Amino acid sequence: MKTTCASRQAIIVLVLLAFSSGVAVAKSVDPNRPNVLMLLIDDMGWASSSVQMDPNNPDSKSDYHLTPNLETLAQRGMVFSNAYAAGPMCSPTRASIQTGMTPAALQTTDVRQPSDPYHVRYQQYYAGYPLTPPQPRGEFPTATTIGEQLHQIDPNYQTGWFGKWDWWPRPDTDGYDVTQLNIGPVETPAEDPKAMFTITNQAMAFLDDSDQTEDPFFLLVSHDAVKNASARQATVDMFEGLTPGEKHRDPAYAAMHYDLDETIGTLMGRLDTMGITDNTYVMFLSDHGAAVGVNGQEIVNAPLYGGKGTIWEGAMRTPMIVSGPGIAPSSHSDLPISTIDLFPTIASLAGGGTPLPEGVEGADLSPVLFNSGNLPAGTSAIERANAANGELYFHFPHYGPTLNVGKVRPASSVRDGDYKLVRVYGENGAADELLLFDLSASLEESSDPSSPLNLASTMPDKVTELNTKLSNWIQAVDASLPYDVRTPIQLDWDASTSAPTGADWRSQQDVDSYDRETWRAAPGSEPTRIAIDPFQSGLGENAYNMSGNKRLYRRFFHVSDPQKPDEIDGDNSASFEMWVRLDSMNSNQLLFEQGSSTQGISLTLGDADGDSEENDLRFRLLALDGQHLTVTAPVDRFADPTQDFVQVAAVINDSPLGRYIELYINGALAGRADGVAGPDGMNWNHRNKASIGKDIDTIGGSSGAGDLPFTGGTLKGQVAAIRFQNYAISSQDVLASYNSKLDPVSMGVASVSAAASKLIGRPSSVESGALESDDAAFVMLERQDTLGENLAVDLVAGTDSAGVLAAGEQVASYLVHFDPVGDTGSESVEGSITFAGEILGVIWSEEGLADTDSILGSIGLYESTNREGDFMGDDQVIISGDGHTLDFILSAQLADIAELRVLTTAVLAGDFNGDGTVDLADYTVWRNNFGATDESTLNWSGDGNGGVDVADYQLWKQNFGGSPPSGYSTAKVPEPSCLTIVIPVLLGAFFYRSKAW
Repeated sequence: MKTTCASRQAIIVLVLLAFSSGVAVAKSVDPNRPNVLMLLIDDMGWASSSVQMDPNNPDSKSDYHLTPNLETLAQRGMVFSNAYAAGPMCSPTRASIQTGMTPAALQTTDVRQPSDPYHVRYQQYYAGYPLTPPQPRGEFPTATTIGEQLHQIDPNYQTGWFGKWDWWPRPDTDGYDVTQLNIGPVETPAEDPKAMFTITNQAMAFLDDSDQTEDPFFLLVSHDAVKNASARQATVDMFEGLTPGEKHRDPAYAAMHYDLDETIGTLMGRLDTMGITDNTYVMFLSDHGAAVGVNGQEIVNAPLYGGKGTIWEGAMRTPMIVSGPGIAPSSHSDLPISTIDLFPTIASLAGGGTPLPEGVEGADLSPVLFNSGNLPAGTSAIERANAANGELYFHFPHYGPTLNVGKVRPASSVRDGDYKLVRVYGENGAADELLLFDLSASLEESSDPSSPLNLASTMPDKVTELNTKLSNWIQAVDASLPYDVRTPIQLDWDASTSAPTGADWRSQQDVDSYDRETWRAAPGSEPTRIAIDPFQSGLGENAYNMSGNKRLYRRFFHVSDPQKPDEIDGDNSASFEMWVRLDSMNSNQLLFEQGSSTQGISLTLGDADGDSEENDLRFRLLALDGQHLTVTAPVDRFADPTQDFVQVAAVINDSPLGRYIELYINGALAGRADGVAGPDGMNWNHRNKASIGKDIDTIGGSSGAGDLPFTGGTLKGQVAAIRFQNYAISSQDVLASYNSKLDPVSMGVASVSAAASKLIGRPSSVESGALESDDAAFVMLERQDTLGENLAVDLVAGTDSAGVLAAGEQVASYLVHFDPVGDTGSESVEGSITFAGEILGVIWSEEGLADTDSILGSIGLYESTNREGDFMGDDQVIISGDGHTLDFILSAQLADIAELRVLTTAVLAGDFNGDGTVDLADYTVWRNNFGATDESTLNWSGDGNGGVDVADYQLWKQNFGGSPPSGYSTAKVPEPSCLTIVIPVLLGAFFYRSKAW
């Protein structure tokens, strides 16, 4: 026989009598250091208790569940009808509570499991979709928890955490003195469902221990209930005897709420018994709304739409009740608040006095708590970081199961006043879907754009306003968006523009994806950021020193979708570039790797030719199906990587028309290996982390057939820059990237005449046959550098004889190259070159040229023999009296070449007024001469292309702050108000962090 309504009321009375029994025992209390008890529930819906969350909405409580102790708590304190979880899943909200930061800012917008790319949730919802969601982070080394903040306010605060801890923080190491923890689903005996009573008893013991001192406490009781119905059988039997409601009908689910409520009454009763209720704040809340449409349970969130794992109100709006000193009994607040507000509120209630940590976004709610739920006089909104007008932002860029609201797709939303905008991210190139709801008119929403609830079509201005706010917030908190892996992307990391040592190394491009943009330092093996002075002006003035078993790592480079290669992306093409300098080449070294031993890629250094020198660079690819390609080449053929930074580039082309890998050194192709054409791609894209300097577990592609990576070593040297592209680039692209780091090829060449000729771009090779002409000798700047030791030359300027240029001399090295067309006969040319710098000496002997290629050169490939010309015959060089002009006659057999290496005084790039420094005065010279066709107006220190243009401005900006003798570094350019760019349309792009391609 069913129990009557009167019987149900009797049950409540009995529970309340049990709650209020006991004799109070005095405990010393300090009103300036109150206690805090936080009751954090899992998966509880906004209207799942018997507390009416909105006094104006009778449907905002359950019509079946009984939670009498929560009713008492509501009578003692304040009910928030517009309280929101920061995220629709456990992990993001719980991290937000502990930090006061949004899940978007924490880069943890989903549960912990898909942080492991091999977890089933990753397989289900992170691959095989048009968009790839951002993986959640599992650690926040710089974040401060509530426990840590309270200890800073008062070291005497006792902090305890009992129950679910999810994944971060690890309470016993992140600010909590006493802990009893569980992670994940709790399997417990029938008499202790969800370990609710065990957790409560542990918390009671903490309270008993705290009663022995006068110290304040913060106690977090974190339940795994009410997720997945589990209750004592006696309680289930009781609800089976009650009349079910129209909304809630499941006796087991109702019984779990009742059992949970009993544990809350037990704890509140103990506070009464200890006599500290009047000095204790009790905060009751859920980490998100109830899950609907899953696990076969009959769970509803009515009157709200949707549930856990969505962006809708049923997931985000949660129950919240707060009681304590200064809070009016039976009060109510309809102000929109969030779980990010709890951190600053607790800090304030505890006495404050300690600045909040950087990054806290939440607001202190104590003025609302102490003002009957209203805003203080003269205040129009709860002001938060990045939300000055009380807006609340939510970000769930993830896929999920098909629920009663349809297929869960990546989305974000903003609530501003009564209006809520939902942005569902567009797939396959489609525009984002925008929906607008007025929550004051109806709490119901709809995922159907054509629903009459969606006001987007009738209020376009409001849509634009809120969508702009949402976009601005996403940028402000550095939120990660879902991305289409098919979209071409380029990412550059420059050690000179990175954050200080110890922080993450972010790419120069902002692609709204933290993991794609970031290299991180492994704890205990962080590289140091050091000053460098390379001859390549575009490399900047810093590098990361990887020597000493240092390592950088990141999420895997994502280039394809192996789950649906035919439907989404099966192209595993990619390009990688590193600028490295080595301490030595006497052991195996790891430059870069990604993957596992059975699938991945790697760049390693070792001894491939048995000459006892570990100077051979090897690029290895191993696909999942066993396809393998390897290229090996010496890294020091025409460069000295122990003295200079060298460019190392690796290209993977996975086109079915012709697969290959290529290895480049200083812009020149060093080797290539061809794969098998056809439909089967080279899937090397393993999901293990990528690393620089030291492998994490194994080196990518270190097993199988073919030449294997050189193993057992770590990088001994420095990394100045890295580039990644998720597509194959051409040899011209590699060369252009290389040359972008060097001074312009014609810089410092004032004029040429007769057969002397300038180049538009620096070539990758000057080997015989690579740069032929019967009637031109090409002049090209190789580098500007400081001579590290005395240098022998064949002709010293001002003399008629050979000699030596002294160590420490600042020089510019120019190559004059003549290679006649064909293989038979001979040709000769004569010409004249005027240099901006004063000529110091000339080298033409084959031995002298070869000896200085790696010292003064910068071109990827030089000819190794037959490059002297006919200096025993008619060839000649004449240096003018002012020391700036070189007249020459060069001749060569058609199978040979003739070359000169001309050394001049250095030219300071961007020093347009010739005063020895690159400063604002040089900008004025450029501005006043913009558009001129003669670079003499720039003191011949522009890019050498013959005109004053934007490229010269870029050169000035790159070298701003430079001055001899180390004037080739790249100090950052200030942007004072006096810099009025005269061509803003052309130049504006140089001042911002570029977006994705």
